[in-house]
Amino acid sequence: MSGRAGAGAPDEAHVVRRLNDALASCQDAVKAWADRKRDLILLPREALEPAGQVRTRLGQQVLPAIETWLAEADAYVRIATSALPAGPGHQPTNVLPPASIAPPALPPPGSSTRR
Repeated sequence: MSGRAGAGAPDEAHVVRRLNDALASCQDAVKAWADRKRDLILLPREALEPAGQVRTRLGQQVLPAIETWLAEADAYVRIATSALPAGPGHQPTNVLPPASIAPPALPPPGSSTRR
């Protein structure tokens, strides 16, 4: 992991730059998702790419950003926490310790209740 406890600003800048680059690489997928939502309203179902294919394609596009976030999660939390205002009037009450970060549980494929 590139962010170590006590690491200086260059390490933090590198970590933040990695996340920024990873998120920037997702912009095409975000646009495609927005286009898909628009198309669901405007186009007949037969003209649409099947939902499973859309999820797979867009998921593959954003996977590097997710992997970057997970790989650097402790560093991101440390950087964000250190950026919080200090002082008795600014005590954060909802900051999670790095060990409590876990990816959300996803339902198994094909278990959608939507019909």
